[in-house]
Amino acid sequence: MEYRLPILLPTPTEELTARFRERGVPVSDQLVERIRSGPLPTLDALNTGCASDDWETAQKAYRSAVRNLKPGVTQIILHLGKGGEEMRAITNSWRSRQNDLKVVSDPDFRKLLQEERDPSDRLAQSAAVSRGTVAIAAAEADTPEYERIWQLRAKR
Repeated sequence: MEYRLPILLPTPTEELTARFRERGVPVSDQLVERIRSGPLPTLDALNTGCASDDWETAQKAYRSAVRNLKPGVTQIILHLGKGGEEMRAITNSWRSRQNDLKVVSDPDFRKLLQEERDPSDRLAQSAAVSRGTVAIAAAEADTPEYERIWQLRAKR
């Protein structure tokens, strides 16, 4: 609660609420108001990552995602992995996970995060900066594979 990190719940806009109701999801006005007035921010956009085995494609996709953030809360989901024997044995997506790890470990990408974040935003400070540090520490240590969620708030 201290950093007000958003939960994986979209902001209930009128358009989104209407789409849910059209599909038969029981979304009451009371529920919408409760979500909007709740203590935690909701997501304005969700980026489920770049599942590419090609390093350059992944790098370009994540750089583009950060550069094109819209005002509000955007969650970018990354699946970090070292591509070692264990990871190769459990998933065919080990290359894309390895690329995700390479992207967030890249000093140029971390510099981009610093340039694009709003320096007064505690969410961006806690998520982009400290989570990047955690990802790099995990990459250097001989530890199990990690999955991290990065949450960034765009400049206003």
